[in-house]
Amino acid sequence: MGWIIMVIDVVNPRGGESVLAACDRVRKAAEAKSLCNFGFSVMISTWNDIVKKEMGLVVKDKGINSFIIDLHSDDQLYQAFLTLEGEFIDRVAVLSQLTNCPLAVMSVSSSEARNAVLRNRINSVIFPEVSR
Repeated sequence: MGWIIMVIDVVNPRGGESVLAACDRVRKAAEAKSLCNFGFSVMISTWNDIVKKEMGLVVKDKGINSFIIDLHSDDQLYQAFLTLEGEFIDRVAVLSQLTNCPLAVMSVSSSEARNAVLRNRINSVIFPEVSR
């Protein structure tokens, strides 16, 4: 019986480098040197609209869905959490639809989450609870 080895490397964008460019750089290096399976987790150390958009492209186009979020500003961390709350509801709503199981979402606290609930109510039974 043989062994299967999987290496998960961290993609850490260099100063001024975009998330997409960093993913391409690390993937090229891995493809050139690797003798085993590999995957990536992307380090997010700043938060803005460009990074937010690139995260979606990394998942969709590069197949990478693991992120390490290390933000030093409370405001940036808060903005990231708001976006991720909506993304989480989108993902769970798909599971709800596939299993034909109603979904209760507790403490909807952002416009991104509210929009995700509204988007997914078309195909899923979702009961949101709004936090105050």
